Amino acid sequence: MVAVGNILQLAQGCTAVGTGLNTKKGFDVKIASAVAEETNLPFVTAESKFQALVMANHVAVTVGGSNGHFELNVFKPSLVLVTSLNPKIGYDNAAAVAKTAHKEGSTLKDAALKLGVLSSEEFGQLVVPENMIGPSD
Repeated sequence: MVAVGNILQLAQGCTAVGTGLNTKKGFDVKIASAVAEETNLPFVTAESKFQALVMANHVAVTVGGSNGHFELNVFKPSLVLVTSLNPKIGYDNAAAVAKTAHKEGSTLKDAALKLGVLSSEEFGQLVVPENMIGPSD
């Protein structure tokens, strides 16, 4: 019965490996509620999104590592900070920034400035690692 209970705890609703970055508070609860209503099963949001993502993370890393299909940060984890740019410049532009930085061996900031998608000030306001550990208000 414990295993079934664990399966009913959803890590969905929190992006960026369980941090909730780019979501609003309560989004995870709304997702679990919607899934529960649709399936008539007692799904709930997982208390720890990190713990609930362990197996999913393992599978994602295995598949990504074997095929190299991750778009934003194939094999260069420092480029993951580009995720914080999505709300301002969109996924496609953020992907272009990451790809440019990777290709040219430059920083994300240099790539964003080169592509003209952000000013230096905007980049500094968006890429603040300590603000990237949970959902926003």
